[in-house]
Amino acid sequence: MSNDILKMDDKWVEDAIAEKLQRETQKIYEEMRTPEEKQAIQAAQEHTKFILRCGRIIRMGHSAQRMLDSFLSDFFSSPQSRRTFLLDEHILSKTGFSRKIDIFRKICKQEGISEDALKPICVAFNFIKEKRDMVAHHEGYVDDPMNYKISLKKIKYSYGKEDMTEVTDELVNEVDKNLTFLHDRMWKITKEIDENFNKPKTL
Repeated sequence: MSNDILKMDDKWVEDAIAEKLQRETQKIYEEMRTPEEKQAIQAAQEHTKFILRCGRIIRMGHSAQRMLDSFLSDFFSSPQSRRTFLLDEHILSKTGFSRKIDIFRKICKQEGISEDALKPICVAFNFIKEKRDMVAHHEGYVDDPMNYKISLKKIKYSYGKEDMTEVTDELVNEVDKNLTFLHDRMWKITKEIDENFNKPKTL
């Protein structure tokens, strides 16, 4: 057996022993913790997960809105020029998400896109917008102190359980699924509009 192989085997054994010692040390350390310490650690972990999930939803909301910006820029100012940047800076950046969805819908209908093709796209945009707005504007609230479960609630003086929304991995995945759907459909919609525009016009 070569020295290199022996060294690899030794390294593997050393890593395995180190990993086992780390697990055992961690177990002993956790057993020494008081219930209060364990609860504080769990609270910190849940809070970190909550922040990360909210951040992902906000980023995906931004991506969806930039998708609309790109569509509108291409439609009103193509090929790209100085006017494209002026459009983006002075008009699109000052136009709300809902308004962009409405403009997109009207353009598509005028350009001959069928309602069957258009409706699921607008539904996906509105779903992402709704979740983005919820994360951005609702208030974090610990509604289960024992398990440190954080939910979002509407900011108002009176509310019930129907106003509470838990930000789960499932919710993040649902937003991501809608964003992936939009990436595929928006490319197809843009292609169809371009093809319709380039068709020979009959007199």
